[in-house]
This record gives sequence, structure tokens and C-alpha cells, in this order.
Amino acid sequence: YLREYSSDENVAEVLSLTANAYALIGLNIDADYFFDRLFSEHADSIYTLWGYIYQGDMLEASGGSSKAIMYYKKALNETTDIDIATTAAFKLALYYSGTTKLDEAANYVMKIVNAKPEYFLKELKKSLDLMYLFADEGDYVTASAIAKAITDATDKKHDEYERLLRDRAIWLTKTEQKEEALS
Repeated sequence: YLREYSSDENVAEVLSLTANAYALIGLNIDADYFFDRLFSEHADSIYTLWGYIYQGDMLEASGGSSKAIMYYKKALNETTDIDIATTAAFKLALYYSGTTKLDEAANYVMKIVNAKPEYFLKELKKSLDLMYLFADEGDYVTASAIAKAITDATDKKHDEYERLLRDRAIWLTKTEQKEEALS
């Protein structure tokens, strides 16, 4: 495709998906080649921003967390696309939740809560783990914000709904938001 249609408008997308595919199967040198092409030839494309996230995932999987963070932040800071921003913010929140910078993780979580709270449902297992980590560390406001985002995006039939509603109320009783806990 890249040889036959080198001037096609979809080349940036093909480069980003190809690079990500190589990264996912562990062929990082081949992935780097396509990431380099994507970043140098299509710097103004939305797929370059997705490429930053894919490159960050590849680096994080291979132990290069500090470089991965750089790419996630680059994607977050350069985008106007809400999907890219929430994905990058979630990856940053996950990274910082594993460090001593839990307040930094909470900052990124709150960005998602304010911009696209239903994103937590897309990454439900990781979101629940993150939520309970905040609760265990005493950050009940952030934990309850994640719980609210998930319950707002589901209905009463969802498996987690009642438990999240209960946990959120308990967490809010430990904050200044007593009336919200009661409701």
C-alpha cells in the first residue's frame, strides 16, 4: 500500500497502524522505522498524535517508562481531539499511580472526569483498580469521581452499579461533600 499509494491521504493512518502492529508483536526496530516515518512525514496529522500514544505504549512495555511519559504528554499537549486527550491522560494517570506522585495521577483523572467521564467505562478493570487505589490512599474525592463517572455511564442493571454507588457514598462521607453522600 505504501509503495503503490504513496501520495494517498490515508498514508499517515497506515503508518500509525503498521507501527502499532509491529510494536504489539514485539518488533520494536520495525515499529521505530514506521514511527519515524509517521512523525517526520506527517507531523500535522491526527494519526501522528495516536502514534505518540502507540510509541509510548511500546516504550513502556519494553521498560522505557520515562520516554513513554514524554510521548503521552506530547500527545496530550498537542491535541484538540478529546479521544486522544483522554487516552493520553488515562495512561499518565496509570503511570503516576504506580509512583509516589499520586496527586499527579489524580490531576490526570480529574481531567478525564471533566472532559469525557464515560472513558472510564471503556477501561473498566483498570479504572476500578485505579479507583480503589485512590480510596486506599485516602484520596476519596478522586475515587468517588471515578465511581460517579462509571455509574453515570451505566444503568442499574450493570454488575458494578450498586457496589460503586455504595462505595462512592461511603467515600464521600469522609470528605466535605456530606449532602452528596446522602443523596
